[in-house]
Amino acid sequence: GGPMPVQEHPTHRSLTKSLKQLKNSCNIDTSKVRCIVVLSAHWLTETIKVSTNRNPTLLFDYFQFPPETYMYEYPAKGCPEVAKRILTLLNDSGIKAEADEERGFDHGVFIPLMLAFPNADIPIVSVSLHSSLSEKLHLEMGRALEPLRNDVLIIGSGMSYHNMQGFKPAMFPVSKSFSEYLVHACIGVNENHNAKKERLKLLHDWEKAEYARDCHPKSEHLVPLFVVAAAGGSKGSVLLDDKVLNVQVNSFSFS
Repeated sequence: GGPMPVQEHPTHRSLTKSLKQLKNSCNIDTSKVRCIVVLSAHWLTETIKVSTNRNPTLLFDYFQFPPETYMYEYPAKGCPEVAKRILTLLNDSGIKAEADEERGFDHGVFIPLMLAFPNADIPIVSVSLHSSLSEKLHLEMGRALEPLRNDVLIIGSGMSYHNMQGFKPAMFPVSKSFSEYLVHACIGVNENHNAKKERLKLLHDWEKAEYARDCHPKSEHLVPLFVVAAAGGSKGSVLLDDKVLNVQVNSFSFS
């Protein structure tokens, strides 16, 4: 949690490695990426907000970590032009969205990107999650953002398991069971004729999975996955399938 992936904490070793390998794992040619759009679990609003800030600062929204973790720098620029396109796509799809001229990068944005794109040379736009955490709404957001895929990288920053009272060895079987549900939803349907449609149905119905609410008492760390799965292609891939902080954790890509 917090800055621990950048600290290369032993409990986050596989996550840190996965983020450092993201460009290669996803075959990303950064010269063709106009902008990175990040939906962070740490920005929830009653109306969807899109950052139009051209010079965002860092929001050190974590607590009780070493002093050096509050001195990190990540000088990536914002991209108001892409932000305005996102606002148009969302509002034209019936999803009310507003510009936010002040928002900086919370740790759900700058911590993973410090590892995945350390040069900080690609502009970034932050998009909030809706405070309702509605599965339907966030899947619709992803569908609305799908036209961005030609030159924009869309990242959902959350965690496939997030129970703050449950990062302990006894919860590993619980996390493993839910992980298996997510892996099936994200890659197990790849060969099916309507793979993406089936995937989104399974994600919409995530609460039917065994131990779903034990893994996510509140779903703000899960719903970024819904947006990127709906925005992405029909083929899902696993980027991370390992133990982090005593529990099974996954990350996925869609092409």
